[in-house]
Amino acid sequence: DGLVEGAAFAAPHPQLGHEIYAAVVPTPGSDVTPAKLRAALASQLSWAKVPKRVFLVSELPKNSIGKVLRERLVQELVSN
Repeated sequence: DGLVEGAAFAAPHPQLGHEIYAAVVPTPGSDVTPAKLRAALASQLSWAKVPKRVFLVSELPKNSIGKVLRERLVQELVSN
């Protein structure tokens, strides 16, 4: 628990092509950290599916029908 919502997305990597990242919206007052989330995911997923980085964000960018705009996550979080 401790999360309102989250999304995984692919970010460019110079040697691998892409890496898996995630953006999550924590519940207000939650003690969730990127390290805790990665550890929890590592206990349930294979190492290749665990996001390389986890970003805590206040909201996920969405289009008019509520679909997460993953390309915008790449632009805002990774390309900076």
